[in-house]
Amino acid sequence: MSSVNEQSSRDEAFTTWEKKASAASFDDIAALPAAVAPVGQYKGLDYNAFFTTMDGLAGIPVSGVKPHSKPNVAASGLLTELTQGQVAIYADYPGSTTNTFDLESFYFGCVVATTEGEASAAAACTVQATGFNANGNGVATQEFDFTAKGLLVDMAQATLSKKFKGLARVEFETKAALSAAVATLWDDFRYTT
Repeated sequence: MSSVNEQSSRDEAFTTWEKKASAASFDDIAALPAAVAPVGQYKGLDYNAFFTTMDGLAGIPVSGVKPHSKPNVAASGLLTELTQGQVAIYADYPGSTTNTFDLESFYFGCVVATTEGEASAAAACTVQATGFNANGNGVATQEFDFTAKGLLVDMAQATLSKKFKGLARVEFETKAALSAAVATLWDDFRYTT
């Protein structure tokens, strides 16, 4: 017969073993400068309306925002939302091995979007993240600001509150002075499934 403390220790060890920490850097996805490819299902989650692009040539960024990890970033904007729907990350999709995840942090920056892929300038923006549980209820909302000061700006880090746990999806909205002309660049999502 085991004591309550022994049983509790075994349960905690199982819970720790069961969870898997991951990071989505998009750097292992084939991408070309100024070309976009849908991210889709990647590292255990489904990235809707996120596209992968390589920022720059020969390690020189052209977007005005430096990727947190080189060479690739994910990108979203008005065009991706019109063609793909809400910018969101889903845990539960056909073939998924999990139905929830805990989102811990990510990096982001905004740029004035261009259709030809030439150099663009950093743009101030606010990103709102809203987490939903498996029942579709919103359980957490948080906003993060990106300040565009200079010609080549570091991405801002967004660290989410502990409420962003047990999520079926997280939706993202970017707010900017010229929202229709702004693209959001994303990098290094850290999460646990």
